[in-house]
Amino acid sequence: MKEKQVIAPKAILLFVAAFLLLGVGVLFATPITEDLFGLNFDQLIIGFLLLIGGSIFLLKDFKSMKKDLKYLTIIELVFVVIISLYGFILPEFVDDLKALNLSVNVYLGFLVIFHGISTLVVERFNETKMPLWKLVAFGLLVAAGGLILDSRTLQVGIIIKVFVVGLCLLLATIVLLKALKLPKVTKQVKDKAEESEESKNA
Repeated sequence: MKEKQVIAPKAILLFVAAFLLLGVGVLFATPITEDLFGLNFDQLIIGFLLLIGGSIFLLKDFKSMKKDLKYLTIIELVFVVIISLYGFILPEFVDDLKALNLSVNVYLGFLVIFHGISTLVVERFNETKMPLWKLVAFGLLVAAGGLILDSRTLQVGIIIKVFVVGLCLLLATIVLLKALKLPKVTKQVKDKAEESEESKNA
């Protein structure tokens, strides 16, 4: 018996995960995902990104928020859930909902405008005066929401698709580098003399 350095099982799993992520990224860079197995995976990914990302964004500081902002956050969260489910996810499975499906710009523009205006209203009636930079920032946010809502040239769906592809490639690179850093493991293997001896005995 002799010792041989081989790739660790964990590293093999990471290599597989990296190539799967790379494959998903390449797949989403093509039009195939717009109609794969009868489903528009672009719409599904946008819906899940909005649902998960929006929930994390809104709830990350929920405990430390003021009472008025908590109510506002809950209302926004309800809108995010409704738009994610009825605007993107469920229409791919329920044909009757496809007639209600609007463009990504409409949904995202509405959410951005609502977030900007409602936050400005709540901050306006707080005891502490709103800093000028914050007023300008939320004012620009409302304007950006209006631009998204009314824009015919700004394709939010394509921007999100590019983001998904970039995210997959980034994650694949990180996982691949992590796999390469893992040390090899020692394995006991038979040498040629032992193998020939076993073959003679057989």
